[in-house]
Amino acid sequence: GVRSPIVIASPVRLPTYAEVEAEYAREGYREARDAFVMIQAERPAWKTDPSVRMETSGDLRADPPAGTHRIFNVFGSYRWRWGSQAVTWRFTVAEAGLYRISMKALQNYKNGLPSVRRVAIDGAVPFSELEEVWFPDVRQAQLVTLGDGTKPYLFRLEPGEHTITLSV
Repeated sequence: GVRSPIVIASPVRLPTYAEVEAEYAREGYREARDAFVMIQAERPAWKTDPSVRMETSGDLRADPPAGTHRIFNVFGSYRWRWGSQAVTWRFTVAEAGLYRISMKALQNYKNGLPSVRRVAIDGAVPFSELEEVWFPDVRQAQLVTLGDGTKPYLFRLEPGEHTITLSV
């Protein structure tokens, strides 16, 4: 039969955001200007679990707003809570630069506990702070910008297609 090797190795050390930010400064990277990309969350490129799916919401902050109709306008909800569930979206940027990433988020099913996601860009976690991104329990959808609470994280992107993956 086929034998699978067992590999024992040291874990990969991810840089901190401060280290990545210092590299941006050394390289002279600048924020992309007048660039805006919107991804409709209910249309992912790929997901690990078919039960994690688009849902409907009457929340006025959902996009597109449902008004008096029931339309698929949110993604995940209560079904997206088990370890190893991951969802990937594709997006394209026109120019090289540093980008902010914001997302509308609602976590209201864990009775005061946050939801935690791992964030990867183009298949890799760019810095250690993205291993655990906390989304607090709130009663309304909110715009969450990935950052440390005082300033946003910036992500270096080249022109072309990219992916963002959120994993439980």
